[in-house]
Amino acid sequence: MKRFALTTLAAFGILLGAVPVARAADTTCTGTISNTTINGNLVVPANLNCTLGSGVTVGGNVTVDSGASLSIEPTASPVKIGGNILAATSPGCFFVSIAPPVTIGGNVEIEDCAGDSGYNGAFGTGTVKISGNFTCKDSAGGCVAIVGSVGGNLIFDDNPGGADVFGNNVGGNVEADGNHSHTTVRNNTIGGNLTCTGNTPAAVASGNTVHGNNNCP
Repeated sequence: MKRFALTTLAAFGILLGAVPVARAADTTCTGTISNTTINGNLVVPANLNCTLGSGVTVGGNVTVDSGASLSIEPTASPVKIGGNILAATSPGCFFVSIAPPVTIGGNVEIEDCAGDSGYNGAFGTGTVKISGNFTCKDSAGGCVAIVGSVGGNLIFDDNPGGADVFGNNVGGNVEADGNHSHTTVRNNTIGGNLTCTGNTPAAVASGNTVHGNNNCP
């Protein structure tokens, strides 16, 4: 009898060990938040606006839903995002605007957004640092990457509003293909390859230091 009880308790312990641990709910942002630490993910709900001010740390991802807007506007201590910024639903966001000082540990993915989107490191103080890739594509308002550091690739493709890539340090490749309205790629240091094909009108490329292949006319 005692042996059976011990066996039953052991089995019960195994069952307890198999019970999944509940994950913390995502944090919703509507309005402005500052001087806050969020251990998990942050979500900007559809058609609403979120501004991240000074001293915001997000341990996970920031997701921007359809029609929503995200502004990162620290004026003192930096915004730190451990994961990705994801604004790639369809239809896409209203806009994503990033100003320094900010560090992003993962990728930034912006797709099919209505307004001008991207980052401008010349606006404000400090730096824009993205450890992964920066992608902005199919956006009606156009895409900008001005004075920042991107550890991976920088990809600006098929934007009806055009693309402006200026003054960046990019560890991987820079691709600016199939854009319309205007496309400029100027004064960037690029560790990989540079391509800018199929743009209407043709891309304006100058002052770039390219350590791989340069396929910009």
